[in-house]
This record gives sequence, structure tokens and C-alpha cells, in this order.
Amino acid sequence: MADQSSRSQRPSRRAVATGSAPPAASGPCTEDGHGPANATDGDPGARRSSSFVDDQRIRVGLGSVRSVDRVDPVWERAYALTFLMQVSEEGEQCTHAASMDDTTVPLPFDSGDAGRRVTDFEACTARHVRLPCGIRDTRRADSPWSPGAVDSAMPGTDPAPHPRATAYGEEDGHPAARVTDRNSGTHWSSAPEDHQRIQVDLGSTRRFDRVAVLWERAYPKTYVVQVTDDGFTWTDVQTVGDTPDPLNVSVNGVRVPVRGGDRGRDEPPRRMPAERMDVPGRTHRATGRAIRDRVDGGDREEFHAVRDAHDASVGNDVTNAWSTDPPDREAFVPVAHDTEPRHRALPCVAAWCGAAEGDPPTTIDQDVRAAVESRTPGDLHRGNSAQGVITGGPCAWVDPRRHCAPWAYGREGFGFRTETGRPAVSTAASTRAMAAGDDRPKWPIYGAWYCHGRDERGNQAPGSYRAAIESRLGTARDLDDLTRETPFVDHEDGTAWRTYDHDFDVTGAHVGRPRVYEPLHVRADPVKWQIIAVNHTGRALTHATVTAETYDLSGRRIASTRRARVDVAPAGSAVAFTAAPSDDLPDLHLLRLTLTDDRGRVLSRDTYWRCRTPEALRALDQVSRTRLSASLSPVSRDGDRREMSATVRNTGSMVAAMVRLSLLDAEDGARVLPALYDDNHLWLLPGETRSITLCWSATALPSGRPKLRVEGYNTHPVTLRG
Repeated sequence: MADQSSRSQRPSRRAVATGSAPPAASGPCTEDGHGPANATDGDPGARRSSSFVDDQRIRVGLGSVRSVDRVDPVWERAYALTFLMQVSEEGEQCTHAASMDDTTVPLPFDSGDAGRRVTDFEACTARHVRLPCGIRDTRRADSPWSPGAVDSAMPGTDPAPHPRATAYGEEDGHPAARVTDRNSGTHWSSAPEDHQRIQVDLGSTRRFDRVAVLWERAYPKTYVVQVTDDGFTWTDVQTVGDTPDPLNVSVNGVRVPVRGGDRGRDEPPRRMPAERMDVPGRTHRATGRAIRDRVDGGDREEFHAVRDAHDASVGNDVTNAWSTDPPDREAFVPVAHDTEPRHRALPCVAAWCGAAEGDPPTTIDQDVRAAVESRTPGDLHRGNSAQGVITGGPCAWVDPRRHCAPWAYGREGFGFRTETGRPAVSTAASTRAMAAGDDRPKWPIYGAWYCHGRDERGNQAPGSYRAAIESRLGTARDLDDLTRETPFVDHEDGTAWRTYDHDFDVTGAHVGRPRVYEPLHVRADPVKWQIIAVNHTGRALTHATVTAETYDLSGRRIASTRRARVDVAPAGSAVAFTAAPSDDLPDLHLLRLTLTDDRGRVLSRDTYWRCRTPEALRALDQVSRTRLSASLSPVSRDGDRREMSATVRNTGSMVAAMVRLSLLDAEDGARVLPALYDDNHLWLLPGETRSITLCWSATALPSGRPKLRVEGYNTHPVTLRG
């Protein structure tokens, strides 16, 4: 029949027979191309499909009288809520053998589909049943079509002919009474909040040992089955949990944070040259060593060679196995069987995925899974890149104060996320280069920029990204103004779809990630303002010191310095103290965090700008410009790689915000791309100095004469030659 789910039903054993006729169906009930013969042709990719009306049927001839005690249809996503099993010896007069009622197929809750959840427990007698729900699995309400209490010893008997339902929290148009009105098209919907509940009065005290709930797509991660006789004193009989176990990656017993990026197809319509493949390898290495090779990218030998060279871990998407209808098994499976053995010996390959953001057809999933498990036992295989604890999103901008809110991450909760981000705007120069041949980009966004970018459209909710920028720093006047403002939001959100651009110029999201991903790091929780030391290494950190200093925009210390000694376990974290902003602090101020070892050496340093409201960041537009100075070291050589260090100093009287270093060609002023910086987008206090290391390939700077441009949000630019 199809490939999606199997549901069996045992009738009583009896002799049945038909003639040897092929499968037949009732009336004009077959969709073109999906006739009844497809149900028994032995092809797992073929199926029968009825016409789009209820009360259809299919008849199968067994060829002779046979003994039958089970019917086991394999349904596509389109299935019957109820069906009967009927048998006949002569093919005309049918006898009822079994029935299946009330049933979406009971799918696991991490599959993305609603389903029937059956909970068994020790038999009890009670009049009332209640389901207190926990955290929602979606942003929507909790929404069952029907809950029912069942006595398994009396199948087919309704224990409550006239039940009545009440609820704590209801959405307009979907009251609790809808779950007991015996209408399969209606349901109760709670208020769109967590910890809702519904209860059913069975009318009298009855015996039951099972509760079956047919959930809509909106359902809770957990709920409890409670019973009572009097409606007041409730007893828990079973807790139902649908939150998947977290995925932990460990090496030699030490948990390892898996951090990195997500790579799409090679640049269409051409294949990326091998020499160009090295660039994203180095760029990704700066922000994490894991990479998901998303959708059809897993066949490039150059890609894997670069990842091996940079000690990266790769999750290979074989291809989009579910993207054709019907699924083309013969086109897909041989490719997977060819790809897997060619790549299995590569050190970088750590996991395999059969399809992007969808469940592959069962036959394809089984074939690919078997190939991976037989040839590389121990490799992780997931059929769906967005299934269960391995998920995607959020794909839109998220306010930092909500990063730890489960609802921000969709129905899957936190999980192990292979695809997270939102729009990001690169530099003004990169955006203009993208629109080459167009005399724009002018303002507002249109023309070539609009066609190439996702800055105004797309499923990453670019409107919320723009709104976040404008709520902080006002409406941008032009492209240059916008690209001055975007780094603030890029750093706050931390991840993005576009960490580097088509020419490998990097965005603010890329620049901020190495700081967060450093092996030893000090960070602040933006909700409770707990100051936390994080240890991503396999060794304990002992006798370290966490320091927090608070400054205004003139660089004046405006609160007492806080210090605490911490010990941090391997792959662990430790809270040093809480540094919540007080009412007497300015609406915008800086929190400088430092982590030092027992000898006073700096292990980590980071600066948080704290705003009482988003608009408070506009205070940066009111302060006077500050001045910078810079110096460059001689260029060192290592094969075709070049490296130098830059020392930047704030020589003015105000804080310098978002100081960006850009490497240029001294001959023509062109950007040197790609170029990597071990830090960028700096906040410098008056008199503060910072050293940055820059590296690039010799081919990126043919003249061999570097020039550095240094500029900040509120600074005068500085340019100097190497």
C-alpha cells in the first residue's frame, strides 16, 4: 500500500478464500497512477490511492482458502481513521472479522506528527480522570481530539456513555466539551500556555486500566494521568513523558561540545574549485570544528580532504530522499551505497543523515541505514536531520533574554541542533560587490541586493531582524548606516545563516563566535546575570578567578569590582556570582568580564553592553567620537600563508565601540579576502590596548603589501601600511 506506518489487527483465526483475481477497489475510487494492483505488486515504492472521499474499500484475492489471523497494512501518510477486516470464501458474502477504530497511527512524538498515545497502568476504579499537562511541545496550545478511559478486559465496551469534560484554560471556539461530543472533527484547545489541564467526569465510578488520547499536532511534552472518586483528592496513576533523551558526545568519557556550522550545496551552477574549498575550511575552523554538509554536498572529495586537514567532524547529508513523489528508490539508494564506502575511511566523517528536515520513505531509510551500520558500525545515522534530539532552528532572530526559553526552539525543545540562525548583513563593500553591474544597492533594499539576499524576505523572519536593529539604533538611513548597526545584533544573537559572504568577508556573527567557543570562557546569563566560568577542556580548571567590572561610556568605573575564586570540572561550568544591574546604573553601561588562572594570566575576556531597554543603545550616538592609534608588526611567512599582528589603542576619552579591523591591499585599496582575525569588533576602554593576529594566503594579496584600516562605531578611522 505505501511506505509510512504499519498497524496490525488480529481477527479470530478462520478459513477464508477468494478466487485468484487481482486486487480490486470499490467504485470510481482510484487516483490516477495509483490503482489497486499497486498494493500487491511487490514494489515497496508503489501504492494504491483511493479517490478523495470516505468509505472506500479494497479487496485482495489470496488464490485459495487460507488461514488468516492478522491484517497488517502499511499506510502512507494518508490513512483511514477506521477500517474493517472482512473475509469471504466465495468472494461475495463477507463476514466481519475485526475492526480498527480511532486511529491515527501511534507515531513517536519526535516524528513531527500528531498521534494516539495509549497509556496503560494498574487497573483502578474512579469517576474522574484528569490530565495535567507540562511544558508544551509547540508554541500553540495543548489540543487533544479525544481522551478516553478504557477497560482492556472489556474491549469494545465504552466505560462512559455520557462523559462530561471541563478544563483549566480554553481557547475561544474549542471548549473542553468538544473532546467528549463524539465528533471526530472537534477538539479542546487550551490557552496557549504551559501547565494546562483537562478532566473528564465518567458519570459514575468505573473500572479502567488504560487512557488513550488522540492528540492534535499541538501537544504537551509531558502529562500526568490522575484519577479521583470525589473530584477533589487526586491520585497520580501514570506520568507520560515524550521528551527525548539528550544527545551527549563524549571522548574518553569527557563530554565534548560540538560546535561549528552548516554548509549548503556547492556554488551553483558551477562546482567550487578545489583551491577555493580550503577557504571555508579555515573559516569554519575559527568558529568550531564541526560542519553539517547539508543536502547533496557529501560527494566532494576536496571537501572531505580539507576537513581532514583541519581536524573537522562532518555530518553528511546523503541527499533529500523524500523530495520526489513517488520516492525514486532506484535513483537514490545506489548513490547512497556508492557515497558511503568512498567516505567511510575518512577521519572527518562522524555521522550520516538520510534526508533534510523530513522523514525519508521507509524502504529508502532502511537501505541507507543498513549500508551505514554494516560498513561503519558505530557511526551515527539519522533518517531525518530535524528529528528528535537532532533538530533545526530557531531560524529567526531571538532576543538574548529568551535564548534559554524552551518555546524559542520550537516543538523539539533544546536538543542537538544542526541548523540554527537568522539573516545577517555583511559589510557594505561586500554587499556592493554582490550587486556588481547594478548601479545600486540604493536605499531601501531592492534591485540585485533584493534578489540575492534574504534581508527582506525568506523564512528566517528578516522583519524581526530588521526590527531588532532599528529598535536599538534607529532606522538606517542607507547601506553604510545599516552595516554599522548590524554587528550589535549579530553579536547578541550569536548565530546566523550567513557567517561569511560570497567573497568570504565575514559578518558580525562570525566575528563573535571564536570568543564564545574558546576552550576556557567567562560569560554572563542575560536573564539572571549569573557570571559563569565555562571549561570546554578535558582537564579541571582550579584556583581560577572571575572578575566583573562595570563602566559607563566615558570608561569610568561606576560600581564595585566583583571577584570570586572558582574550580571548574572538565567539560563543566561554575557560577561565580550574580551581577544583576542595579537601578542606580545608567540605562546603557558595560560589564567587562575576565577569567584568570592562579598566576594571574588572562584566560578569557569579554565585554557585555547592558541596556535597560533596547533603545538605550542609542546613547552611543550621543557621545563624542574617540580616537584610535594602531601599529603593525612585520609580515611572517609560512609556506603560502602570511601573518602579522596589529596593536590597536584607544587614545581618546570615551569608550570605543565595535572597533573593526580590515586588511587591504596597499596598492589599490582592495579588500584582502579571505583574511582571518583572531579577534575583531572590539570594545576598548580609554587608554586600553589590544593585539590582534591577522593571517591570509599569498594569493589573496598579490602585491605583498598589506594595509590596515581600523574604525569603530564612534571613532575616527585609522589607516596604516605594513
